[in-house]
Amino acid sequence: MPAFPILSPGEESRDLQFRGRNVAAIDEQSCAALSRTTVLLPLTRGVDDIGPKDNDMQRSFYTIGYQSSRVEDFLAALHLARVEMLIDVRDVPLSRKRGFSKTALAAFLEKHGIAYAHLKGLGDPKPGREAARAGQYDQFRCIFGKHMATEVAQRDLGRAVNLIQTRPCCLMCFEQEHSNCHRSIVAHHIVEQTGMRLHHLSIADLISVHERPSYPARPAIA
Repeated sequence: MPAFPILSPGEESRDLQFRGRNVAAIDEQSCAALSRTTVLLPLTRGVDDIGPKDNDMQRSFYTIGYQSSRVEDFLAALHLARVEMLIDVRDVPLSRKRGFSKTALAAFLEKHGIAYAHLKGLGDPKPGREAARAGQYDQFRCIFGKHMATEVAQRDLGRAVNLIQTRPCCLMCFEQEHSNCHRSIVAHHIVEQTGMRLHHLSIADLISVHERPSYPARPAIA
């Protein structure tokens, strides 16, 4: 089994189910093309399989959610996956969790050799976040899908594509479960534009097969 779930563009579009639960149909004209999420695959990782092979690193990218995690474990998971840049796709990059607000997170990551970028245009607008919190995932995907068609979203999508094509990058948001998070929709757009391989990282699964390492500071990646 591969180290991370690898989703092809075809697999990315095959998906109006979450763990066996059907999602309500969305109005075909406005949202059919915007309601794509990702297929949920087992997240089994062997110790020797962590991270992509060297010759595959430039053809892969990742997503991660920090819910229920410590910032130290978050960093460890990124290092284990050999991520070199974190792309924050939160609309509001603030958090009550220690270390996850924009300024503190950027400084912490850069101290440990991981670059940081915040692309606000790829964040989920407040109505979309409220719909997701209420469990109205069809409405959430419709709202965010429409947002992705805006100029500001397309501009930052282009920036994300450029970054991802130059180094191993990871999209970050809050939700632990990627299928209920807008980062999966953003990732789908990137897969469609680039044909790159998508891996969803689980902090708990990565850390469970490793000791929690203490990473010394190393020079930030230029």
